[in-house]
Amino acid sequence: MTSRRKVSMVLILLLVLAVPQDAFGSSGGKIGQSANGCGCHGGGANQVTPSLSGLPTAGYAPSTTYGLTIGGSGGPSGSQGGFNLDANLGSFSNPGTNAQILSGEVTHSNANSRTWTVDWTAPSSGSGNVTFDLTVNFVNGNGNTGGDGYGTDSWNLA
Repeated sequence: MTSRRKVSMVLILLLVLAVPQDAFGSSGGKIGQSANGCGCHGGGANQVTPSLSGLPTAGYAPSTTYGLTIGGSGGPSGSQGGFNLDANLGSFSNPGTNAQILSGEVTHSNANSRTWTVDWTAPSSGSGNVTFDLTVNFVNGNGNTGGDGYGTDSWNLA
């Protein structure tokens, strides 16, 4: 291999490594986006209405575990999507198929679903109000961000 070819190969490798990870998408999960949404998808905000079921309607019982289901409606047709769920108190465990827990938040582990499950354990007595922030992103699967959509929502428990 000539030295010119070696230099070219090294430069190409360095260029690939310099591209931010977000440029390759987040089909394997994204955290830190539960309140603000995922502006990297071109369809825009408020095209998807997030849903979070399984929360108690009359406030949480301390140290009780609740089975939550995450989903949404609206947005582009298809079967692919992602989400990011965060709570300021309590803890998540037992993520279902296509979900994972990263840094205390719950997110998708691949883009092959639009419904996910996870358990949430309420904090101990006297901990205060819990806020859940959720972003749900539905994608059309065309390999780019055009036509995708997302939405954000928040729930409070006393």
